[in-house]
Parts: sequence; C-alpha cells; structure tokens
Amino acid sequence: MPSASGVLIRGGGDLATGVALRLHRAGMQVVIAELPQPLAVRRAVSFAEAVYEGEHSVEGVRGMLIEAKQLPAWEEAGAVPVIVDSEASILSVMKFAVVVDARLMKIPPKPLPDEVPLHIGLGPGFCAGRDCHAVIETRRSHTLGRVYWTGTTQPDSGEPEGDRRRVLRAATNGVIEGLAKIGERVQEGQVIAKINEQVSVISPFEGVLRGLIRSGLHVTKGLKIGDVDARSAALAHAALQEVAFSPFDLQLRGVAVFGERKPRLLYVGVEPAEELLALYARTNAALARAGLPPSVGRRYVPHVTLAWLNNPPRDRIGAFIAAHNILALPAIRVENFVLMSSHRAANGASYQIEACYPD
Repeated sequence: MPSASGVLIRGGGDLATGVALRLHRAGMQVVIAELPQPLAVRRAVSFAEAVYEGEHSVEGVRGMLIEAKQLPAWEEAGAVPVIVDSEASILSVMKFAVVVDARLMKIPPKPLPDEVPLHIGLGPGFCAGRDCHAVIETRRSHTLGRVYWTGTTQPDSGEPEGDRRRVLRAATNGVIEGLAKIGERVQEGQVIAKINEQVSVISPFEGVLRGLIRSGLHVTKGLKIGDVDARSAALAHAALQEVAFSPFDLQLRGVAVFGERKPRLLYVGVEPAEELLALYARTNAALARAGLPPSVGRRYVPHVTLAWLNNPPRDRIGAFIAAHNILALPAIRVENFVLMSSHRAANGASYQIEACYPD
C-alpha cells in the first residue's frame, strides 16, 4: 500500500463499512481501524467481524484482519484490510491522505496522533474547524449527507429513529449469549438473548432480527445490543422482490399543491404513463397478497415533491404556480423502484431507502 495515498476509516460498523465499500469500489485504498473487541450490532454488514473471524465479506468484498506492520506491503486489491488500532496509532508511522471517523461516538474526539490533509467526522460530536476539517450529517432528515466545513451536525436526540422499541439495550452488566440469528424471523415476546444466563432480552414485536451483538462479549447496562425490524418491512421486501419490472420513461409537467384550502406540499406533476400505472397496480397486488393492503380512500397522484409548506402566504404560492404551470422537463428514465421507510420527527417526517428493485 503506497504511503500517503490511502484512507483510514476509524470504526468497522455498518455505517463505516458502507463508506469503505463506496471508496473501495471507487478505486481508493482503504484501511479500517477497529477495537480489539468490536461492539457492532449489525454484524452481517460490518467489516468489524473480521477482527473475530479473520475474514468477513460484505456485498462480495472481503475484510481481512492483518497486523499494522503488514500494511506497507499490502497488495490484496480485492479486499479491505482491517487492523486493531483503537487510538489510530498507525498515523504515527504511516501517512494517510484522509481519515474518516465513523465510530459514531457522539462525543468530541481526542486529537489524532498526527495531522492529516483531510479529517472527516460522521455524525454528532464533531465540530468542523475544531475537531476535524469537515463533518457529515448522518441523521435521517432533509440534511442527511450534508457536509459542514464549519460548525456541527444536528445534535444527538438520544432517541432511535422510528419506533424506539426496535432498539434492544442491555438491562444489566454481564456476558451476553445470543439465542437467535441475525436475519431470523422473531415473534413478539421471544427471547433473543440472555445476559449472565439469567436476564432475558425480549423481542418487542414480531419482525426480523436485524442485528445482535456478538455472543461472549461483556456488555454494560444501557448498551445497544440488538435491533429488530417490524414484520411488515420484511414482508414488503419479500413481496416487492417478485414484482416484474422493465425500465420506462417519465415526463414531469406542471406545478401544483396538495391542500387547496391550506397548502401543505408543493410538487411537480408526473404524467400518468401507462407503465407507471401498471407498476403501481402490480406493487399493490403483491403487497395485498402478503397481507399488506394499500391505504383506502387515498387517490394515487404521482409527483415529485419540491417543498413541504407551513402556512405559506397564499399569494406567493399562487404566483409561483402561475409562473411555472407550463413547466415541461425532459423525460426521465426510470431504471428501478425502491422501498422507503418514513420516520416521524419533531421537524417533520424523514425518509430512507430500504431496498431497490431490481437489486
């Protein structure tokens, strides 16, 4: 691995692994630095597992545990090296072009052992210009992914996004033993794990076990140890995988609002192409067969959201629509469709892509 050309990623959890995969596939040389005993919950999609297993693959890319002294001679182009280095001490003996801190500590970090050309922090706890050069928003909202070169991201809310029950936390200190496997269907009230062979970790509802901390680790009270997805999400994903799809073109035309008396959303209209309406019918049918019928009493209006409105001046909205009601944009090629989740928050709903079809 040539000196001063790589990216050091601190942390090997699911978010850090996503960053590593994107950079690796872009041709960049990536190294992951992890704890001696990583605490990743979504282990199936975390290169942190390589610390325990020696090697762990995510989306066809291998994460391989090596010693830091092996890095200069690293030549495995198809794999990502993982080293045990909780303090980023490798920076004292080897130069990197970029350091990405993806540990999600949510507290101000200690200074790095040596300066780097670009230091990026992910999520709350970092202050760009003080702790790092740039910080990236990780919270699900309209600012997700935004890069800040000064200041901070949104503060840590202290609450998980979506249904707070989905996050499982240790009720006491002790050694955990997993009794269910990641990806397994679980029932409400099912014992997923035990701590000290006595304290049970219970699934709060029927769903799919999305993550569970590794058995044999010592956990502390309040530590996140698991994550359960609601059953409906798993059923929807399975149903939509069976929906037939072929690419088609969409035409965007005109501007309008939802809520004539009290406008709440400004949007660009989508011409109801035959292919789009057929896809809508097929997805509804697939979801209904899975026991997830669509909402009743809601008319399907394909659109692209421009803005959510909060008591806007009606004259300004009217003037905007009048100025753009003949809007006609070039056709857009639709190559896939997605399953999205919505999460309520104090400042409105946020959305996240959960799966893409065809994948």
